[in-house]
Formats: sequence, C-alpha cells, structure tokens
Amino acid sequence: IDRVLGAGTHQVEAHWHIDPSWDVARTGPRTIRARHGDGTTVWLLSLRDDCEVFQGSTEEALGWCAPLYGPLVPTSAIRMRRVAAAPSALVTVIVEASEEPALRDITGDAAPEGTIRFEIAVAARMEAVVVARQAGQPKGATSQPGGQESDGFDRPFRPAGHWSPS
Repeated sequence: IDRVLGAGTHQVEAHWHIDPSWDVARTGPRTIRARHGDGTTVWLLSLRDDCEVFQGSTEEALGWCAPLYGPLVPTSAIRMRRVAAAPSALVTVIVEASEEPALRDITGDAAPEGTIRFEIAVAARMEAVVVARQAGQPKGATSQPGGQESDGFDRPFRPAGHWSPS
C-alpha cells in the first residue's frame, strides 16, 4: 500500500521494474501476469488503478534495465496511475498462483477513514483483508508492525463476511 497524505488533487504513479527473465502481460485493466522460465507465475493486481506494461519504450523511457554498467536491455515495467484527492492510496496485491486471482474492493462508505478492505479469490479459496489505522493513531503517524515502518497495520486474514473494525 502506497499512501498519499496531504491535501489537493495529485497524479500518483507506482512503478514495478521486472527482471528480463520474466514474461509480463496485461490480462485485464488492473491485472498483470508475470511468468518466469522456471514455470512460476505471479500476478500483480491493482485494487483501484489501471495498469500499463511497457517493454523497451523510448516514448515513456520505461521498460529498460542495465544488467551491467552501460548497455540497456529491454525488460518490462508496470505503471499504476491515478489522479485523486489526497489522502488516497495505491493498493497492489501480489499473488503467486497458476490461475488468475480475482480482487474486489469491499471498503464501502461506512469504513473508518484510512481503512482499506478487499477480497481476493484464488481457485476455490477466498480471503478478506483489512488494513486500518490503529485506534488513536494520528494521521501521518507511523507504527512498526513486524519491524516494518508503516502508517497503518495489517489485520489477520478473516473469512469473507466476518470483518469487524475492532
């Protein structure tokens, strides 16, 4: 989750630069599939933002890497972009699965400010995920769940339909 704090409307972009050994394809407006030569398949899903894939683009200067100093080699770069009023968030979910996962935003208008809720389904398994600001934590404050600095925290997976804000 990349959070944009502050005020006003901003264009926000998140870029994912992928190693050339992966074959990357956009399978839907918010879904990217990356396949490695060893058979591993990873999906990058965006909760609310359209995704683009660039491969060796001179127009956008995206989709290049330099494995050694100097020469550039074409590779894939993924861009997720949105124009939104702050505060807002770019949410990227990364899943290793052979089948395409389904991602659904279930945040709703009644959720406390700063809360993000979504469901992800892979094959026959569905999980609900909640990310919320800690009670009493001021906006812009950070915490360190699991040793990682964050302005929120991850709640444990809960079965869909069993979410509670407490």
